[in-house]
Amino acid sequence: MGDGSKYLEGNYSTSNPFIAVGEMFEDLKQAQELENLEDNMTAYMQYLKEKREEHHYLVDGAVLRCTHCTMEPQTPLNEVFEAPEGSNEVILKVTQNSTAKNGAEQCFATIKDSKKFYNVEPFGNCMNPPDREKEKKALELAEQSEELRKLGTCRYMMELNDKWDNMISANGYENVPGENGKPLETITMESILFCRHGGFIYPTNSGYIMTENGIEEELMLPDPSDPQAVKEYMWKFFLNAGFSEYAVAGILGNVYVESNKRFDPCAVNSSGYYGLFQWGNGREKDFFEQGKVWARENGLPEDEGWKNVQFQCEYALEDYYNGADGWLDRYVKREDGTILEGTKDNFENAQNTSDTTLAWGISYERCYDGKPEEENGCKVYPR
Repeated sequence: MGDGSKYLEGNYSTSNPFIAVGEMFEDLKQAQELENLEDNMTAYMQYLKEKREEHHYLVDGAVLRCTHCTMEPQTPLNEVFEAPEGSNEVILKVTQNSTAKNGAEQCFATIKDSKKFYNVEPFGNCMNPPDREKEKKALELAEQSEELRKLGTCRYMMELNDKWDNMISANGYENVPGENGKPLETITMESILFCRHGGFIYPTNSGYIMTENGIEEELMLPDPSDPQAVKEYMWKFFLNAGFSEYAVAGILGNVYVESNKRFDPCAVNSSGYYGLFQWGNGREKDFFEQGKVWARENGLPEDEGWKNVQFQCEYALEDYYNGADGWLDRYVKREDGTILEGTKDNFENAQNTSDTTLAWGISYERCYDGKPEEENGCKVYPR
């Protein structure tokens, strides 16, 4: 069973103690009913999770519904209230996280994205009648305006909990930095936001947008001390950027070696090369400076910028496409003795990971052993 106390509506009448006692008993009865319903909903959410293959986390733009929303006209007191067209669904607005995003630059939602109007707009009409003085007074005022009656009853009775509930506790929800820098738990397609007037608000769509390459992969900022999580993040990041699987495998193969074979974003070698891609030999100056700018824009301490996995991937991508010396077309000899020209075109269109690994290594990472040799009029670098 869940925590039944969270379903107590409270807000009892103050003008008449006898009415207040009646409201308390009704409140306890409703809380017990909702607690039982929570158990059923948790089981149903688990069933849906097992059927779902992707896009588990909610992002800005997720679609929400409420179990007690109705589009039918309601007469809570004396006048008829209409439900606006389309008000059976509302769009989640993420305000508590501005740094952790997916590949389509959509912010991941957190348990604190739960404020009425700021995060969740009211729905249409509520099937539950008003049962508190405060609600009745609000509806009495709204009844006097035809325009206000067209907005539905939910906005006058909605009272949301201060956070979402992650219904399936075994999921191991990711944390993201909130507005004050403290970690906030993310929410998923199995999360519920309770309205103390009696409804459960739940997602029907995670909000992921379509791109030229299809729906974006989930891109949750990883724990930088977890090599597997960093690797998975980088895989999805560069796939979302439009690279082929062969190209991404070539990038990750180089990064693995460059970062001490552990995908360490804080890697520093004895010669003064930094990060996953080991920027150095003068290139680290711009890397550090841009890291500071990125950190300020994302509300982080400046000295943490260059260590951030997301920043390093974004910097590498920008460097690849627009860096003055980010990519040097160099020739390298394959194991079979043939020569590969490490151009961007050959890297992006290669049909094997051997060529993409060699091209990225020789032309972006500039890693080679010994001096280049002249061959067929070309400087061929040994690997």
